[in-house]
Amino acid sequence: MEKLEKIMQDTAKHFLQEQKVDLVIGYKKGTIPLRTTPCFVTKPEDVSQLVWNVCCDHDLTNFLLQPEYKDKKVGIIVKGCDARALVVCMAEGQIDRDKICLLYTSPSPRDLSTSRM
Repeated sequence: MEKLEKIMQDTAKHFLQEQKVDLVIGYKKGTIPLRTTPCFVTKPEDVSQLVWNVCCDHDLTNFLLQPEYKDKKVGIIVKGCDARALVVCMAEGQIDRDKICLLYTSPSPRDLSTSRM
């Protein structure tokens, strides 16, 4: 899990440093145990806030529909189910495909944890 998290952080940092995106939407450690919260990273030095674990369950694609993100190039961490929601939003013209960079994670951390049982 830590390896995936490190790859995700490095990719997000690269996107921000190369100015491929203005913002990366991901997950950070929540204020209560076993929870994560959405994280909005705009500086390469802040990517260490990003986490990837079994508590990453929010659908972050909903943020792309908000007006404050419509005109920005956004990197977003998506799970398989989130990617499907994103494809539907793009097909309906709600999200501009050219303004999105995906940091795709598959399978979801929850799938990884249950597959060992």
